[in-house]
Amino acid sequence: MTVNLRLSLTIFSIGFAVEGIGSLYSFLAAGTVLPAGGFLLYLNPVFTVIGLLFLWLGRHEWGALHRTRVGHAHRSFFLALAFLVLAIVPIAVYAYFEPTSTPPNWVELEFGASIAATFLFSYVTYALIAVHLLGPGGKIAVALALLWAAVISILLGLAVSGLFPTYILVVRTGAVSPSGLAGPITSDLSWLFVSYFLFLVAFVDAHRRIVRRGTPPNRAPPSAGANAST
Repeated sequence: MTVNLRLSLTIFSIGFAVEGIGSLYSFLAAGTVLPAGGFLLYLNPVFTVIGLLFLWLGRHEWGALHRTRVGHAHRSFFLALAFLVLAIVPIAVYAYFEPTSTPPNWVELEFGASIAATFLFSYVTYALIAVHLLGPGGKIAVALALLWAAVISILLGLAVSGLFPTYILVVRTGAVSPSGLAGPITSDLSWLFVSYFLFLVAFVDAHRRIVRRGTPPNRAPPSAGANAST
């Protein structure tokens, strides 16, 4: 049975569809509008956490190779969270503890690099989850999604690096909200609709293949070893 695995893929697919539609809406609105007042920014990590939870619960459905992949996916996600913390720390330091100090250039670069790494490892997580479950077309979709996400992550990192003083001011004045923090980079974020829809195609393909086969690809049936030895 692959109930948890299919449920996990379904959750991720719904998340990609919602985020893709929201990003496309923002893109068509010339990057000036965040759908639902920025609420969509919360949905990506929420869907990711829930999807990984069901993936962990269903790890016995994967076989040895697939359990290893699940471990890699979880580690990649925790790396994304770690880099997010590294991005938050300098903002907190210069907003609350050293409000009169001028941040050195390397702090701005560290902030930008941490934001870029947060986004990148989030998408690496998705790729690790799906790639071994896919056919050739799905693997191409994942590769393109990851490549596009890497490009946009780098652009986001460069953009927020120059906006570091703005973020300090936003936090210091207490005007912290998803739309307030993402507003200056909404245009860059909107381009991620490409990756979201490509991941959606890949995860739907993975789900379809699992349902059709009844077990994850590459997993040998329990009697395979016995048959080979006879």
